[in-house]
Amino acid sequence: MNRFLKYFFIAWAINLVLFFILTAYLGGDAINGKIIDGRYFLASHGRLTEVSHRVFVYSEVHSVIFIVLGVLAMPLAILAKRQNKKRRH
Repeated sequence: MNRFLKYFFIAWAINLVLFFILTAYLGGDAINGKIIDGRYFLASHGRLTEVSHRVFVYSEVHSVIFIVLGVLAMPLAILAKRQNKKRRH
């Protein structure tokens, strides 16, 4: 596995753990949350937690990064597997 893929998967794994820890700590995420009458709410399993605008924006950005890295992880994992097979032969 080349250096880029190695560091990508390390970053992906760290982001995955942080996302779940922080989502649990904050009470949800902004992707599932709502803005109601200028108030910001994170959501998790149907439960809303009011947060500041900054926390809402942070959660929104982190959620998007989480999704993008997750989408990229699958084809990169296939690429890494193919590279490992080529090295063995």
